[in-house]
Amino acid sequence: DLQPSKPSIPIPMKVCHPLASALLGAALVAGAHSQSSEETSAPRVDGLQDSLADWRGEHGPEWAMRTDRETGYMEMLYGGKAQAQRAPMVGDEEGWIALAKEWVAGAVALHAIEGTELGEGKFMYLPLGMARGTDKVSVSFEQSLGGLPVDGGRVNVLMDTHGHLLSLHSTAAPLTQDLVLFPAVSGKAARSTARLAFERSERVPAMDVGPPLLSVAQVSDAGRRRAVLAYSVTVTNAYEPLGFK
Repeated sequence: DLQPSKPSIPIPMKVCHPLASALLGAALVAGAHSQSSEETSAPRVDGLQDSLADWRGEHGPEWAMRTDRETGYMEMLYGGKAQAQRAPMVGDEEGWIALAKEWVAGAVALHAIEGTELGEGKFMYLPLGMARGTDKVSVSFEQSLGGLPVDGGRVNVLMDTHGHLLSLHSTAAPLTQDLVLFPAVSGKAARSTARLAFERSERVPAMDVGPPLLSVAQVSDAGRRRAVLAYSVTVTNAYEPLGFK
């Protein structure tokens, strides 16, 4: 249990402030992610089922797709085995990352994530044969826009050791081409907003307000998720342990 009478390690509260919102935006976004995605039906993306049919026609009818309830685009593509034209050596990390990018690019009509938004890629060899399975290769990509990280935005590619695609999984923000990456709110204003939101929420003074860090947040509103330019500010009070982050 936390002991309020003793100083403790600061437990931060991170405030995310969308640049297009008013000063109360920080408090509003902090609760936006708790909204149920079941409040509204999933958005429909024109042509998505046709794109899935094209994928099945090229890679086999076994493939299934789960759509993201808040964007309408692909969340997971799974159930089949797409044949690879080549397979890198197991230790060739760059080769596997390049192959994973090809698989992501081949399914762009399903997930709507441009290859230029993905980072260098993180290679991981999964020795599942030791657990009576078959070894796998996983490559994950972090999404960024204009050099700014997208909160929670990543694409994961799972392959067997022959390079065959087994699944694609995306939590990235689709269709970000029109997102304006120039802040309409100053960093100073964002820090003031974060301080105010913290003190109103926790009813204790903000002892330390961190620097405003620009990023791209994924914000849910009425069951729809969209990417917005945001400041992220960490606010702490070292002598009033809050018990949550």
